[in-house]
Formats: sequence, structure tokens, C-alpha cells
Amino acid sequence: MAATVTWDAASSSNLSANGNWDTGVLPVTTDEVLFSGPVTPNASLTFTNNHQWGDLVWNSNSSSTIAIAATQTTNKTLTLSGLAGSAAAIAAGGATGDLIVIGSNVTNQTLTISNAAASNGTNRLVVLGLGQSGNFNVVNSGATLVVSSSISGTTAGLNKTGAGTVLLNSQYNSYVGTTTVSAGTLGGSGRVKDVEVKGGGTLAPGEMAIGTFSTSNLLMNAGSTLAIEINTSTATTDLLKVNGNVALDAGAILTLTDLGSNVALALGTTLTILDYGNTATWTGLFTLNGVVLADDSIFTMGANTFQISYDGYNGSINDITLTTVVPEPAPFAVLIMGGCFLWILSRRHRSVLALR
Repeated sequence: MAATVTWDAASSSNLSANGNWDTGVLPVTTDEVLFSGPVTPNASLTFTNNHQWGDLVWNSNSSSTIAIAATQTTNKTLTLSGLAGSAAAIAAGGATGDLIVIGSNVTNQTLTISNAAASNGTNRLVVLGLGQSGNFNVVNSGATLVVSSSISGTTAGLNKTGAGTVLLNSQYNSYVGTTTVSAGTLGGSGRVKDVEVKGGGTLAPGEMAIGTFSTSNLLMNAGSTLAIEINTSTATTDLLKVNGNVALDAGAILTLTDLGSNVALALGTTLTILDYGNTATWTGLFTLNGVVLADDSIFTMGANTFQISYDGYNGSINDITLTTVVPEPAPFAVLIMGGCFLWILSRRHRSVLALR
């Protein structure tokens, strides 16, 4: 029978101890697992066994890391079955179908599910298992869920919901379903299979630092955003690596943020922001600041003028690139130059007439 089991040990870090839970027994696959006041969880939570929970509801306005205990010699799996109902999730501001909720009490804190190895040299890691498809819901925009452990799931997909941020940082995610960004931001430096970004959702490789995020196929719907950070001080950029096809619906948005000091890059500097498969296809165009960016169109960002290419800077490779070019003259400048040219022609014509 579904129940809510609440963490009840402020000073302990051991998730595998019966006495640290309000029921006196460990949560099971039909339990919602709740971390919420008045007990503030330890900043480091560890486990020594495999665990199966129904869902994970973090509604304590505090940051913490869930990791494997240092003494372990085998990998440990934390499986979220999705079989527990959603009463605690909904009470925390979540919804039915949430596997992880970072709740409404969490304003600007971070929960990390770590891939840190056990410190005894055996290099054992946490694996986060998904028993079925479900949501990673970060309710508030200032809150963050970081999943550095690998995520497994033989039938599962993942849906990012809520206004906050989820960072997926593992290169070894093996869940087979689509990763959907329905709201808020999905980013990190990990690798997943197909990705669909809905209107209002944001895909941000790296996120808060230059980084690379890898997918299979990519679909960006109208009103979705690809958020790219560049650093003009180091001439580096985020990269979205798509090992498949790229489809940009009309109204797909590109945003660019400079993490550097607005340095004017050398002419001809090329920044690759998206790399898609050698045999793959690209369809559609990005919109930047309300303007549709046609292939080879030019725009200005700070001290730099870029030309965007959807098939590489030389038109022969499957990259979307930004290359610094000479700025186009402003229309007023063209008008002045044209006027000067006509004036010179007029003077020359009068001089010829005078010689006659």
C-alpha cells in the first residue's frame, strides 16, 4: 500500500539505516520518500544498499548530495519505481507522474545525485534507475537538480517539468526513452538519446559553464530555446552534439550569452555551437532577438559581428557555426557614401564642361 516515509535524522547521513526514517523501517518501492521540515537533512547523504523508492520528494530548503558510502565495493542502484502515488509530490507543488520533485519550499538550493566514486579506491558508483517514464520536476526557477550518476531504464523516458533547472552530467545514461523538456531548463555535460524541447522549455549545454551536451535526434518546437554560452575572452563556446537529425520548427529560439569580457575576436574565428551527424539532416531556422536567422545571415553581438551557417563555415560540414566577419555598413553610412560618390561625379562633370 502506498505510503509517505519521511527522513527523520538531522545529524545522520545514512539512508540505509531503519531508524533514520519516521516509520522505523526503510522505504520500499510503493513509498513516497519525503525530505522536508522540521528536520533539515545532512549536507551529505549516503547509502550502503540498493534501494527502491516510489518517488523522491525533496522539499527542504537546503542543499545536499546523495552518494554511495565510502566503504562500498560494488555499485549501488537507487530505483524510482513510480508506483507510490503522488500525494506527497502534489503537496510539495509537484504533480502526478513525478519521479523526483524539488518542491515549492526550495528557493535557490541544489540537490545532487552524485557519481562520486567510493573513496576506498574501488571506483564504485551510484546508478539512478527509472522503473517507468516520469517527470523530474523542479518547481522554482532558482532551484537545481544535478544528476551526475548514470540513469538507467529499459522502457523509461524522462520529462523535465517545473521552472527550475535539471543538469544531467553522465556520459553513460542508458534509459531508452525520449528526454522531453516541457518547462524550465535542461542542461549539463551528459549524453542522452532523442531530445524534444517543447515551447517554453530550454536546452542549455553546459549551463553556467562552457560545456558539451550530446543527444541522438533533436526536435525543437516553436517557442523552445537553445541557450548557448560563449566566452569571448577564451574564444570558446558551448556545443550541442547531435548524433542524428536536427529539426527546428518555425519559432525555435537561439539565445547567446557571453561569459567573457566582450572581447573582439579575430576576423574569421569560427565557433561551432551545434554538430550534427555526418549522414544526418537539418531542417528549419533559429530566431534570435525576434529575427529569423537565415543561412549565412549576419548579426552583431557586443563587440563581434557573426555570420551563422547551418552547414559549416565552408558549407561542407554538418555543423551550425558562428564566424566573425567584417560588419556590414549601416544604411545611413551607405547613404552618406553614395551621396559623396554622386557629389564627386558631379564635380568631375563640371570640370569637364569647364575645359570645353
